Amino acid sequence: MFGDVSSPTGVALSLPFMALLLGVLIRLGLLSAATALTVHHLLAHTFMTTHLTAWYADPAVAGILATLALAAWGFYAAIGARSSGARRAGPSIGAGCPSPGTPALIGQHGGRTLE
Repeated sequence: MFGDVSSPTGVALSLPFMALLLGVLIRLGLLSAATALTVHHLLAHTFMTTHLTAWYADPAVAGILATLALAAWGFYAAIGARSSGARRAGPSIGAGCPSPGTPALIGQHGGRTLE
């Protein structure tokens, strides 16, 4: 990942990255690890520049846009294609139960009444 791993410097630079990748693989799974490797490859192996008229600016912009598109798709998939203003509420605490104060609940919760 960081050049020549036969040198002590290359090994020292590669170990934290490999530990992080192994942690992602164990904790989050294979898809997350593959995504991390893809993003690493897109960003580490592309000449990055802020000088957009340089000959190598097109691959840099493409790598950044591909990374942003991957992040946007992941965010969209994670929220389940719901809009931010209309989030679906999970089951409420008393889902399926009669409202408090109804005769069905009186005396059923540890001997205390809910009236």
